[in-house]
Amino acid sequence: MTKASKPKVKDFFGEDHRRVIFSQNLSKFEMEKLDVVASERGAKIFLNGKRLSVNNFKDYIDQYIKNKKDDVSNLLKIINEKANDRWEVALTLSDGGFQQVSFVNSIATTKAARHVEFVTDMTL
Repeated sequence: MTKASKPKVKDFFGEDHRRVIFSQNLSKFEMEKLDVVASERGAKIFLNGKRLSVNNFKDYIDQYIKNKKDDVSNLLKIINEKANDRWEVALTLSDGGFQQVSFVNSIATTKAARHVEFVTDMTL
């Protein structure tokens, strides 16, 4: 990630939207494909000209647990609650102990932050 070309910004006079095009070096990260999801409410996300079916928070969570089963072969279920316009929380089982995925202002918080502690402390 030390080499990057300068951005090419073009004027656009259509419906308001953002378009970001980038090329990634997947082999550098030992990846075969790029997982693309959206945490921004109401965003329409396209990949290679095809619209992705992530329209809300629950759709996003479904991407993590799609076709995963619990210890007795039942498909995993999601408990999802939209507390208000600023808070939405979802819980499901995870493999190998506690795992968390969280966002604050659409930015991934990869380490459990205060908002994660707040929710987990309530559920114990």
